[in-house]
Amino acid sequence: MNLFKSPGALKKTLISLVVFGILFALNYMMAGDDAAYNAKHEVMLEAGSTSKLVDAGIKFSMTLGVIAFLLVVFDSVKSLVKS
Repeated sequence: MNLFKSPGALKKTLISLVVFGILFALNYMMAGDDAAYNAKHEVMLEAGSTSKLVDAGIKFSMTLGVIAFLLVVFDSVKSLVKS
């Protein structure tokens, strides 16, 4: 409810959603749509759009993890330099 009362917060939220959308779109474009196989080389997931969405979701999670890790390292280095 606070988003609608504060235009600044709404703007930041919309910018964050757009950035997330762009990141997901980039990961979706890089994702493959090959079939997924298990250890016995049996098909677990047929090739197609579902396989591509799963691959995009995994890549998107990894991208967000790397960004979070880099931000934590940056913040740690910044706090070390300040003190």
